[in-house]
Order: sequence, then C-alpha cells, then structure tokens
Amino acid sequence: MARASEAQRLARRAWKLLHVDSAHAIALADQALAKAQERADTPGEAWARLARGFHLLYFARPRVAAPELRAAQKLFDAQGDRAGHILARTGLARGLWREGRYDAALELVLSLRDEGLAVLRHEQRGLLLNTIAGCYSARNHSEQAFAYMYQALRDAPPARGHGYDAVLHCNLAHELLQLGDYHEALKHVEAGLARFDAAKNPRLASVLWINRVIALSELDRQRAPRATWHAPVTHSRPYAAAPRPATRASACACAAPCSRCVRRCWRRCATRPARWPRCATGSA
Repeated sequence: MARASEAQRLARRAWKLLHVDSAHAIALADQALAKAQERADTPGEAWARLARGFHLLYFARPRVAAPELRAAQKLFDAQGDRAGHILARTGLARGLWREGRYDAALELVLSLRDEGLAVLRHEQRGLLLNTIAGCYSARNHSEQAFAYMYQALRDAPPARGHGYDAVLHCNLAHELLQLGDYHEALKHVEAGLARFDAAKNPRLASVLWINRVIALSELDRQRAPRATWHAPVTHSRPYAAAPRPATRASACACAAPCSRCVRRCWRRCATRPARWPRCATGSA
C-alpha cells in the first residue's frame, strides 16, 4: 500500500476530530485541501472536501455543505473508493434530512446500507446507521430509530469512535425525551458530555445541555405540582423551540433535579429562542 500523502494525513486527522475539536478539524481540512490542490493529490482532496462538507453540515446549512460533498463524491468515484463514495452520499442524505426531505433522505441512505455495512468501519458505520435512525425518527418510527442508534453505538465505541459515540448518546437522549423516559435520557446526556471537552465542540455541547435542561425540567415537573412550577420556559411547544448554541456552558453540580438547577442551566446555555435541534446531531 502506498504511503499516505501529507494532505491525506491532515484530512484523515480532520475527519477524526470533527466531533471532539471542531475548530481544529476545519483548520486541518482547509490545510489539507490547499496542499492537495497544490500537488494534484486526488485522494487528499477527496478526504479534505469530505471533512469540510461534514463540518459545514454541522455548522452551516445543507446547501452550503452539498457542493463540498458532491465534489468529494466525484473524487472518490474517480479513485474507485467505495467507502469514500458512501460517506459522501451519506452526508448528502443528512442534508436532505435536515431540509425536512425525510422520504428522499431515507430512500438514499437505505440504498447505501448493505454495501456500507460491508466496507465501512467503526465511526463510519456509526455515521451511516445514525443517519438511517434520524430519518426513521423524523417519521416517528421510534422502534426502527432505536434499533439503528444502538447498532451504531456498538459500532462506534469510545475506543474507536473518535467522539462519535457522544453524538449517538445525544440522539438517543433526544429520542427518549420524545417518549417521556427522562431518567434514561439523562443517563445518555451525561454519557455524551463525559466523552469530549465541551469548549472544543460548542455545538454538540449546547445540544446535550439543551437535552439536559429538558430532562431536568420534566423530572422537576413530576416532583412538584404544576401550580408551583416557575421555570422561565414560556414556549408553548418545548420540543419545537430551542436556544441557539451557546459559546459557553457551565456544568450543573446538582445530582438530583430541582427548579433552581434547571433555571441556572437554562440561563447559562439558552438565552434566545429558535428551534430545538434534532441533534447530532446532530443536526449530531
């Protein structure tokens, strides 16, 4: 096997850091792209564009990410790299999902599933399976969503997942919140927060903190009569409105849910209403 070029090494490193150090990841991807284009390094450019495309999926809009992902797909196709092709197409499916085109996203990603499970490894398999899970979740098919999420978590464990397991814990927490299992959701939130430095991926951290606030809020509602609830959550649809990602979030020290704890978490990580992200997702 030929030795990887400098651009390839930088791009692969960027890919591995997408979920644990987002700023460093995009910086490495940009460096990789510049070096690859300077030296006509097709594999290096493909991986650089793939990393850039996924970063843009997380931090920008799907239409901004799509050109990078399509370019990566063409470059992978030119090399006959099926794993790269599947990852790029999975990214495009995630873009469709984020735009609300759930049927088209599911059709695309299911067409990649069998080959993807054969050629992808670890967090790459987790990414494919989690995308399928997200499509099912969006269609309110929780049983299928859970099945794919737990399979993804098995394929992307902490030792080999490059932080992607934090995304999966976040998405599992989100799904459990929709079903009203707040205790189990809180366990997954804590597992996700333990997997990375929140300061290095503020987007993922903010979604986990949002899920934590919701879980604590609902548990506190169950502990106290509704008439005594005074949390500053005024949205009529708590799962459809959300704070934008915060730049800083302080961990809540309370082990048990309480109103004071919830209000403090809310003030620190949620100041302006927008939309609750569907996570890692996500949207891990």
